[in-house]
Amino acid sequence: MHCIVKTEKYLHAFYHVRQQGIMYRVYRRGRWSEELPAAKNARDNFTVTEDGGVLHLFCQDAQGDIILATLDVGGEKWASRVVLKNQLDRIHSIVLHPIITETGLTIIYNTPGTEDRGSFLSIQNLDAKGQWSKATRLDKFFASGPSLFEVQRVSKNHLILFYQKRGQENNLGYMEITPEQQGNYNIFFTTNYFVSDSSYLTTENGIHLLFVVKSMFSSQLIYRKKMDDEISNPIVLHEAQRIENCLLYFAKGSLYAAFLAAGQLCQCVSLDKGNSFSRPVRYKYKFCQNPEKANFSSQTPQSEDTAFLRQVYVDRACPWDIQIIPDAYEDFFPAPNDGESGREDSASSAELERLNIQLEMLIRKLAEKDQQLQLLANLLKDKTRELESYAYELASKSRSYRDESEEGSFAREEESRNPEKPKAEEVSSDPKRVPDVLAASEAVGESDKEQARQENESLERLKFSPESESFMTKPELEAKSDDVDYSAIYKDYQPVNPQDFMAWADTVARGYNALEQGGAPQPQPMPKRRKSQGGNAEMGGGPEADFSAWAREAAKGYNELEGGMGEARKH
Repeated sequence: MHCIVKTEKYLHAFYHVRQQGIMYRVYRRGRWSEELPAAKNARDNFTVTEDGGVLHLFCQDAQGDIILATLDVGGEKWASRVVLKNQLDRIHSIVLHPIITETGLTIIYNTPGTEDRGSFLSIQNLDAKGQWSKATRLDKFFASGPSLFEVQRVSKNHLILFYQKRGQENNLGYMEITPEQQGNYNIFFTTNYFVSDSSYLTTENGIHLLFVVKSMFSSQLIYRKKMDDEISNPIVLHEAQRIENCLLYFAKGSLYAAFLAAGQLCQCVSLDKGNSFSRPVRYKYKFCQNPEKANFSSQTPQSEDTAFLRQVYVDRACPWDIQIIPDAYEDFFPAPNDGESGREDSASSAELERLNIQLEMLIRKLAEKDQQLQLLANLLKDKTRELESYAYELASKSRSYRDESEEGSFAREEESRNPEKPKAEEVSSDPKRVPDVLAASEAVGESDKEQARQENESLERLKFSPESESFMTKPELEAKSDDVDYSAIYKDYQPVNPQDFMAWADTVARGYNALEQGGAPQPQPMPKRRKSQGGNAEMGGGPEADFSAWAREAAKGYNELEGGMGEARKH
């Protein structure tokens, strides 16, 4: 947080320095002074108010207590005291804005909420006897971007509070506050999206609002104003992926809407006090690399025709280095009076001090660059480790791919030399082709070939047909193969007795001879397999088979065979 306070004679720049507290510089005699302490060991949330030439600094110490530090009119000495004690076990950031009256003090500050991320605006009065009234909650609000809420002073005892409320939608609005009464919340704009930044400008003729609405993929810069209780239609000034740090100010009768888009400062200009704006253009003059907004208050009256400010850009590395405004408004810095100018030692000493100030600014910027370089160095180390890990992983994958490629090329070479050779996946899906593959392989040695040939012969001996299966005995079948359990197949049957078959064959021969001689043989049953005990099925011909009919068919087939007809093979 930064504050710039302008009085009739001086310009004060307040800022926070880590591990030191709140520091400030004074612009007088045409240059900035050295760095001075305002509140040691204070936190970075503070406000500065001017009253009759006296500066009042409200800040928070390390224990969370509210401190009031006052700088006298001479600007030589600070007096500090505790005005509010922290009653909680923890410390939360409090931004306190005062209204100083002749009879007492009124303060407006934030208190944290408990059920969600919201906070409460509270008001409390200090009477002439030094007694604090009970704190009263004004309203609940939600932070809009980097600022919790914003307070602008219309007059000495009249403040306007700008803040954001949430319901089903996000509402931007304001509330008017005086020590005697508080107004209602006036909604200025409603949106369903997140408001990432805002800038309010209360002038002598109305209220101007500039804010950034951020969606998932883009941001919009929107302007709206209120004049004589009439709110204008919103105007979309710019749309980009990232918009931030928006700011409104008047200079020489023109209203400027400044903002950062992709790190570049751009401005839209209105020549009719907010009714219409030009297209965004880049700022061509000197501007810092790390801008931040600082609250601005002035003891001297402001005018829209000359300059009207509520915030200014400053350099983060040099918070007293004010941007844009000194170039747009030549009379921004207070002019030295005759007595002060007469006390100048010489032009050379003034130039020397100016160079010392510039040197200090450069030293600060150099320190900031050193921090950035250190962060980049750490980032580079992390990226280097990631690249080494990726390189190792890539090398491992490359070796694996090379091994697979060599195996594939070897297989393709074997296939080109022996195109009739089946592929490995075909062999695995057809076990009957294993003997052929082993016989056709040329990639094995002579001993392997001989072993494959023997295995082929063994497998060939295992092959059998349904016709020859009936004439194998059970022990022979069990001895031929270890893979098939033929005992389970033939458990209910006894094999055919060869003697029975020979007797049947003799009977057939005698019948055929008798047929040739014109005799009439008697029907003979064809032998059948004997059913084992407990069996329930039969195989072979039945007892009613007509042998003579069969014999005639056999004779017919024999004659056709003698005549060379191929149909005899079917019988």
